[in-house]
Amino acid sequence: MKFKFHLFVQKHHNDTYTVTPVPFYELSAFGANLEEVKAELAEALVERIQGMQPNTLQQLEFNPRLVMRKVQVEIRPVDRKKRKKRREQVQIMFSLLVKPDPDDHQLLVTVPRLGDPPLSFYAYNWDELEQTATTEILTWLDDSTLEDLQQYRHARSETMDTLEVEAEVKKAKDSPYEPMSSFFDHHAGGDDFWALAEVGVNITAQVAGGRFRRAYHREDEVAAILQILAGGRHNSVLVTGPAESGKTAVIYEVVRRLHLNECDEVLQGREVWMLTPDRIIAGAQFVGTWEERINNI
Repeated sequence: MKFKFHLFVQKHHNDTYTVTPVPFYELSAFGANLEEVKAELAEALVERIQGMQPNTLQQLEFNPRLVMRKVQVEIRPVDRKKRKKRREQVQIMFSLLVKPDPDDHQLLVTVPRLGDPPLSFYAYNWDELEQTATTEILTWLDDSTLEDLQQYRHARSETMDTLEVEAEVKKAKDSPYEPMSSFFDHHAGGDDFWALAEVGVNITAQVAGGRFRRAYHREDEVAAILQILAGGRHNSVLVTGPAESGKTAVIYEVVRRLHLNECDEVLQGREVWMLTPDRIIAGAQFVGTWEERINNI
């Protein structure tokens, strides 16, 4: 079966490329030859599709109405030492991926360079797109230092492309219903996490693949989180702090230690998955669709 995807293509000043398939933003590939990068992504997409359950493949429906728009924002960075706004303003151009909603005529907007998963929001109409996008982006970048902002600089060029792949999909007979084991059952196999795999990102697998480096000077925060998670009541943890203060780095360090079993015995072998509302409702045309996904999880 053939599947077609939009690609977010960044061409950098050194003539290298970063290419990201929509909606699989975690599958970004990098290289000097665009065709080779696309071929690498095609292999990754085929593998991902073949692992998906049939009732989730509608999420991959190609939307020809998806377009790219640009918006330029001006932001006053925060001084690293004084933690106060600096006088000068920094101008940064951002690419927006805009998908019109045919039902309520709103625009679903994604900023692919902001966050993992990327920043997404609704704009009421095309006339308000630029103002809404500016407000959302400035809010996301609030409390960022000048050094932080450098990573969001617009590439030499940012464009959209398409990629078509052919993959075999699971048949109904290959996906028998089996009662799910407990999420906390660390002896469970990967197939027991099928509901998470359909809409989530396995952070443990990313760490195992060497995607994230060790976070330093975060020992206190990491130890506190591991202690809470090891409690017998399965308590939740809420990590808060200013933008770009290292919250994500702390979470990845926790996952890294879980993967290496540098933690309490009760936590060894556990997996960590990332879920976001955007992923859960993606492609869900009816309320019951995403409610079923929540129940499955």
